[in-house]
Amino acid sequence: MSGLSHLGTQLNLNYYISLASFIVLYYDFLLTLGAEVEHFWGSGHRIRWPSLLFFFSRYLALFGHTPLLFAFFAESLSDKVRIQCAALGKYDQYYTTVLQLIIAALCIIRVSALYSQGHRRVVILSLLLIVLVWLGIAFAFFVFVQKNFHIRRLRGVRGCNPEYSHSEGLWIAFAWLGVLTLDISVFALTLRKTLGVGMENPSSLFRVLLHDGALYFSVLFVINLSNILAYLFAPPLLKSVVGMPTNVLSSTLMSRLMLNLRIQYGVHVHEGVHT
Repeated sequence: MSGLSHLGTQLNLNYYISLASFIVLYYDFLLTLGAEVEHFWGSGHRIRWPSLLFFFSRYLALFGHTPLLFAFFAESLSDKVRIQCAALGKYDQYYTTVLQLIIAALCIIRVSALYSQGHRRVVILSLLLIVLVWLGIAFAFFVFVQKNFHIRRLRGVRGCNPEYSHSEGLWIAFAWLGVLTLDISVFALTLRKTLGVGMENPSSLFRVLLHDGALYFSVLFVINLSNILAYLFAPPLLKSVVGMPTNVLSSTLMSRLMLNLRIQYGVHVHEGVHT
């Protein structure tokens, strides 16, 4: 009986953390929709690669999580629902890879904008190498390691709850280590620029770029590290418990960063300051 109670506690923890993630994602979207319409839409705003990547990451997170609502609310213990849960688990893994790849591209564009043309090439190539290694590890896990997707269902507890073995957790942790390495690299490059010229530059746009970047990557470092530690050391049912919060925070914080930069840029244009 105590074993079932412990199992139910883990399943409920998965459920409530997923619920909190959904609330943050959709509530933050509603909060920032007005700023997005004002500063990204309309004839006065040109669509460039950073803008396209902003839209992709923002709306991929918004609509990409929609199929996971089924996994969140699923209650039936039938074989059909079990198969659907397994399919959604696979979908979530590929969706996470694509979303994090888009966010990584935004990170590379953002930090490369801080550097001169000569150093920019080195920065971009170095960060791209990290992303490629990360994708290779993730691909190896999908193809060679995880043959079946295991879920755990319990009567009276909602949700499709994935279970990962220790070896699967190791592979996923290594894949997320690539994301963490990218975060650390971008943060270090941002901090280097901050210490070098950021304090001397009076441009508020530059300060937003540096300050928000430092805040963003410090939060992402903590959540990505928590995600990796969960995959390494948590019980099988809790290894993926930080996965959804990581995706949600990655998307919402990057959206906030891009919105703040665009708002600040609009202030400069309005004041006649060229950046």
